[in-house]
Amino acid sequence: YLLEDLLNASLEELKFYGEAIKNNKALVFVFHGVKQKEMYTQILQFINQLEIHNQGVYFSYIDDEALKQYHYFEEMNRILSLDKIKRTLQTLKIKDIEYQPMLFEKGENYYKMADILKGEKVNGLLFTSHMLEGLLLNYLPKGNNLIVLPELSSIELKEAITRLHIPNLHVMMVHEPIPEMNIKGILNLHCFFMLIDEDDRRRVFSKSGIYVHLIETDYDAELDRTILIEDENFINCIKQMFS
Repeated sequence: YLLEDLLNASLEELKFYGEAIKNNKALVFVFHGVKQKEMYTQILQFINQLEIHNQGVYFSYIDDEALKQYHYFEEMNRILSLDKIKRTLQTLKIKDIEYQPMLFEKGENYYKMADILKGEKVNGLLFTSHMLEGLLLNYLPKGNNLIVLPELSSIELKEAITRLHIPNLHVMMVHEPIPEMNIKGILNLHCFFMLIDEDDRRRVFSKSGIYVHLIETDYDAELDRTILIEDENFINCIKQMFS
């Protein structure tokens, strides 16, 4: 298995294994799988901005089917199947392997990942309260802000944001009714997504979506279309976590 895998590996992948062997440790960022080209491109841009090439760090997808969609991309050598990378690292007998889920909370994708990584060292969810507070204080503009969260299996992230008690900050999940807000001036609307799928996109951007509904109900709403993964503050927070 190892011989076949290494013979088929890209140069980037071989460099990663070389660093892992040299340091006897590895770090793997785990994304949930996506099948849309623009989402995949956003992940690749994020990876390149992290500037952590050749540092014993790699990136994987939970969803093998999503991965198969993009084998024709040259950049594919930066993202591997989670099952494949786990198997190769185990075969190489790397002592210290950390898996960092790039997820908000313990939803469906987290449990898929946990099933693949049974017995492996899995770091906590990406948003510790410390990182979340630091990110929001830098990410949000001054004034009134409404954060829209993706539809989740629980409300852990919403509760974590609410507990920070940031002034003039409102938060909702994408399937919830818009909260009552006593707002004067501009309301900044943010899609606080790592990745946004088509269903969520419609709920935010379409004629019956949140943005249009805010305007129709006399809110002076400005929409920040930059998703979180593209934000410079988010990238800097991730760099600091793993520097």
